[in-house]
Amino acid sequence: NEWAFGMKLPPPPPPDSYALESQDTHSFDMFCIVVAFLIASCISGSVNLATGLVTGSSIGLQGIVISVAGGFFANAAAGIAWRKANFITDSLGVNSMAYAVPMLSLFWLALFSLTNVARPDYLVIGTTLIIIANLLINVDLEVRWRVRWAFKALLIGLITFGTLVHLRNDVFAALGISEWSWGNNGYFESIGLSATVFTLILAFRVARMVTRTNDENIRIFSVFRKLDLLSQWRIIDREVLSYVREIADTDNDNQLKSGYEAARKQIIRARRRLARRKTAAEIKVLLNQAESDLDTLVHSRQVEVVPGERFGLSVFAVIIIVLAIGTMPAVAEGWLRLMVDLFAMLLSSIVVFLLVNVGDLQREREERRFSDPEPDGEYLVLFPDIGNNANRFLHYSDQWVYMVVGAGIVVVYVVLFWIKWV
Repeated sequence: NEWAFGMKLPPPPPPDSYALESQDTHSFDMFCIVVAFLIASCISGSVNLATGLVTGSSIGLQGIVISVAGGFFANAAAGIAWRKANFITDSLGVNSMAYAVPMLSLFWLALFSLTNVARPDYLVIGTTLIIIANLLINVDLEVRWRVRWAFKALLIGLITFGTLVHLRNDVFAALGISEWSWGNNGYFESIGLSATVFTLILAFRVARMVTRTNDENIRIFSVFRKLDLLSQWRIIDREVLSYVREIADTDNDNQLKSGYEAARKQIIRARRRLARRKTAAEIKVLLNQAESDLDTLVHSRQVEVVPGERFGLSVFAVIIIVLAIGTMPAVAEGWLRLMVDLFAMLLSSIVVFLLVNVGDLQREREERRFSDPEPDGEYLVLFPDIGNNANRFLHYSDQWVYMVVGAGIVVVYVVLFWIKWV
């Protein structure tokens, strides 16, 4: 209409700021949540009531009052507050409070003398498994494009090998194996020999991988900035930068080859243009250096770690774990047996951690180096994005949760070993 009649229309009226500020974007969602929560509670309450009547159970006035009060505070109010917290936050860290549910449940059961179990150690191990499972599912140490599995593998190793060590006497008895000790010597010697070979292979592989990754990073930033400068001088097409980013970020050989061939075409085209006109020698040298760095980078990106090293590391990791958990020195019980069990648990967990950490180092070669182009066309080094200050605090608090829980697992099994042997 403005174009057809050739006149300027008045601007639209400003929005009703009071209406926008007073509008709760989550109010309708919370209303639906509360209604659904009410319906689910009524259904479950009716089922429980019918079950009690069918089985002939009865409840007094005091039980009814406690049930209503407990249901209101522990179920309704707490459940609604929890759902509201998930609506108003950008981080799921608030759900970490749920990790304490098994421990608090056991506390209340013990308070009313309702935890009379035949094997308390099974109860403790099961509770620890539930807590670790919830932790691994809900708390995430990954930051945007960075993937790290080593610490999670360490926690899984601690709980798994701790349980195996604690129950291995019963397992061997069930399997009919009565002799599984080394006698006076041989246990630590065999583990020491296997651990030495494992450490040598691991050290060579990690050193070579870290060196190659650092060298590739230097080549990537060098060739990228040189070509960026040449593109600003209009010596080469700026499209070449996207090809360099593809070479730096990909882990696919076909994409690596296609990106390299496309970048080479741009460099060859630029070299031919320079040959037809008078250009400073420094510019030609800069283009030649960028071409050389690109060739070296692509050659390095093609070189993969020898698969035999992975197999060798895995073999010796299995040998160490089997020797540590499947055998033991001639120690009957007492403090020395506690130390042997703790040694087997921690050594096996650390071996798994180191093995998975090698995979994390390998994935570092495939991480992105540059962010998406800025509005002015510039490329910046990519920083891990963990959000605002609140999310950053929750992220680092999650890391502390992992470390505290890891230490807690060790303490739990030390106590179990102490009760069992000392």
